[in-house]
Amino acid sequence: MKWRTPLLRVSLLRNLSNRTVDTAADSFSRIFPDTFGVPLLVQGNISLGVLFMISNPASQFISPVINFFCDFTKK
Repeated sequence: MKWRTPLLRVSLLRNLSNRTVDTAADSFSRIFPDTFGVPLLVQGNISLGVLFMISNPASQFISPVINFFCDFTKK
């Protein structure tokens, strides 16, 4: 029974770290480009195509990296 408490702590810590990294990556790949891109779009400094061009590669790059680390930590 003594081994269950440390394993539970490790499991909870791993879950917390995975969720933290996932949330941070999601904010950088989706929220961050839109937060800075929409004001530039409204001001007329960039076009809608440029905003899509910034947002799409960001999410395409971040998602595989996060999936790799999530799969790596599950083992």
